[in-house]
Amino acid sequence: MERFISRIKTITRKIADKQSCQLLFSTPVQPELDGLENYFDIVKKPMDLGKIQDNLKKSVYKTPKEWYDDMCLVFQNAINYYSEENPISLIAKYRLDEFYKEAVGLELENDEEWLESVQKESKKLIDLFARPPSIQKANSKLNNIKALMDTQDQPTTAELATYLEKLNMLGKDQEAKEDLYTLLSDIGGIMPDSIKEMPIDLEKLNPDVVKSLYLYARERLL
Repeated sequence: MERFISRIKTITRKIADKQSCQLLFSTPVQPELDGLENYFDIVKKPMDLGKIQDNLKKSVYKTPKEWYDDMCLVFQNAINYYSEENPISLIAKYRLDEFYKEAVGLELENDEEWLESVQKESKKLIDLFARPPSIQKANSKLNNIKALMDTQDQPTTAELATYLEKLNMLGKDQEAKEDLYTLLSDIGGIMPDSIKEMPIDLEKLNPDVVKSLYLYARERLL
């Protein structure tokens, strides 16, 4: 939990600071005052962002998954209680989707699941690289990635799990695919024609190649 706590607090603060969240989800629902007499008949486990922030201060959460589930619960409770057309339900859906994007990977239970997630996403790279495009000259964006290589630490398993999923999403973009091939070729000495014939196994790739793929996904999606 300790190695994720900074990211968890940042995400929580970012979501909680949204004006709609301050108005609707920052404090416990009070059914009698709010005219929601049947609220507890539908919502079995109430949750609000204020309680989550308090739990973080008191180190209540033992795993990222416990925190993740409570964050989802804040918005899912509203979605379950209100009708689909209700503005509060619509806002809750929007914020929940926003949270999913911010907290990719933090729904996993333990290090074994992190590793499994990384391996699963890395296998998808086979499809991403199945049809190699013509590699063009390295552009300034790739030069920036290469310049970052010497100043950045090797990504953690958690970071890889987050950005490998995003990296696979980039595979639909032709320009991104060309960039990725260039990185594999320039940094790892991996030729495009050979990629489709072997599994992309992160554990067997040169650490610098792994770092370059991570940095590319991170910089591209900031």
